[in-house]
Amino acid sequence: MAEPHERARSSLLSDDGRVLEETSPAFDRMWARFPWREIRGCPGRFVIDAKALKRLGGERETQPSAMALPELLAELAAEQQVLATVLGAASATTRDSIAIAWFAPSHTITQSSEQDNSEPRLDGMLTYQRDDGTFIHTLNTASGLRRKLAALALPLTPPHS
Repeated sequence: MAEPHERARSSLLSDDGRVLEETSPAFDRMWARFPWREIRGCPGRFVIDAKALKRLGGERETQPSAMALPELLAELAAEQQVLATVLGAASATTRDSIAIAWFAPSHTITQSSEQDNSEPRLDGMLTYQRDDGTFIHTLNTASGLRRKLAALALPLTPPHS
């Protein structure tokens, strides 16, 4: 059986190989960069697998838990793969400060959403800054991101620039 973080490019696959959800190039790059595990009971939402990351080693300063979202996504932002970010969002459901990044959709995701006249389905990241200054990064498919943003009573779509 494949490792949880192994999958085909640009789509999230079920155990039996069915495409569950299309993903953006930025999602795919983040997926390949770190070991992720699905958050229990939250389909389409993933957190960095701390145990697997620890096995990979590295200095504390280079660990994702020491990096704010803009730092973690700097390379993607420079390549214009990040559509929008909101930093310091507050929600009544958590005391952590939240940063949101919506990834630029792939051509196929944009094309399919234009056909049904709806907003593009955007995947992205949510980052929680803890009281101790560390960061918890979650990688989210479009459906996972929309569900969590709704639960946090935060905007479902990025602000228009």
